[in-house]
Amino acid sequence: MSAQIMTQVETVTPELAAHWLQRNQHNVRKNPSRSRIEELARAIRSGNWVLTHQGLAFDEAGNLLDGQHRLAAIVLAGIPVLINVTRGLPMESSRAMDLGWTRALQIVCSADGSVVQACAFLARLHHVNHVQPYHVDAIASSPVGGAILRLREVCNTRAKKRAVAPVLTAAALRWFQGSAYVEQQWRAFVLLDYDTMSPLIKAFCKQVTDNQYGSNELAARAWMAFDPTRRDLTKIQLSDQAGQLAEMRSHYLPSWRAGEVDGQ
Repeated sequence: MSAQIMTQVETVTPELAAHWLQRNQHNVRKNPSRSRIEELARAIRSGNWVLTHQGLAFDEAGNLLDGQHRLAAIVLAGIPVLINVTRGLPMESSRAMDLGWTRALQIVCSADGSVVQACAFLARLHHVNHVQPYHVDAIASSPVGGAILRLREVCNTRAKKRAVAPVLTAAALRWFQGSAYVEQQWRAFVLLDYDTMSPLIKAFCKQVTDNQYGSNELAARAWMAFDPTRRDLTKIQLSDQAGQLAEMRSHYLPSWRAGEVDGQ
């Protein structure tokens, strides 16, 4: 079973920030931006540091994947801050991290709305009744957003009933359990490359072609279809839609607070 990804607000002291940086020298950037570090440090000293969805990210072994500039700024400012800390990411998540927030924002704001739609669907999956830009921004700049962008890079063809938000979201969440497999099967599914499809993706493709599913049911079936551990199965029997959707939610816990989420 894969590790659960957890995000929570923590107080990070300068001492703790220095410890995390020192312990993760093999993962941090060789040439961090000094100007960016100083800019963040000034914000901390002046009291203008704001808690946002962006923060620190560690893989399942405790290695730092994202947040070097923020940690260095905390050390430089010498003041503890509140920051979102995500733990439990697979080591391969660094590939998604490398897409970067700037690039994510560029794609989200582009004419291709599929990324926005996928992020909005994931927000609704977490019981957000009225999706706001900050919900989309939070997801787009997260590792899951990076996985969504990666799949769009692998195959950016729009295919009615196949390359749609519920399927893209489910595949992106499965990406962390086997990126190479999911990328291969996503491309095969979208392009109808039956020779490359796994038996279960073939079954899913037939279901999508022959039936009209609601968004949640489509997502639940896609979640099962892109599961690397089920690749050799030949049928998708959805007996517990709510359970599948709950499992999807458990693989990405959003950083916004409960009070900002309708219905919670």
